[in-house]
Amino acid sequence: MRILLSLIALSLSLACSPTRDPQIFKAWIAAAPPNAKVLAGYLQIDNPDSQTWTLQGISSPAFARIEMHELNTHNGMMQMREVEQFRIDGGQSLVLAPGRAHLMLKGPKQPLSVGTSVTLTLRLSKGAGNEKLFTIEAPVSHPYKEDSAHEHQSDH
Repeated sequence: MRILLSLIALSLSLACSPTRDPQIFKAWIAAAPPNAKVLAGYLQIDNPDSQTWTLQGISSPAFARIEMHELNTHNGMMQMREVEQFRIDGGQSLVLAPGRAHLMLKGPKQPLSVGTSVTLTLRLSKGAGNEKLFTIEAPVSHPYKEDSAHEHQSDH
């Protein structure tokens, strides 16, 4: 009987424990000439949960398409390739930064100048059937100002 009560209490506490959503930080878009067809975007996602979250995709009304890319070294050469998703294990972070994994923002619908902000919607999931959308604002900034200009952001 004591074991049964313990199991019931444990299952109730697990069922009632809140989901710890990913936190999105330091989102920014690198400034580019007005006629640029592709821009680069960066951000950091921290996963405070014990379970894995997966970044499934990103969209924005300001761009025709947003791709996620990673960089790898193969035979001494740096290679970039598009990926379908990024996995963020529990307690870990995904950092998209210059010279690392990043976003390719293709087909801007209008020129973007320094100081403007772009709305990005991130689609993250934690297992089957547990998908959430997070909407953030990413300022357009000069790359050398990236570290100081971008604060924590996370809305959903």
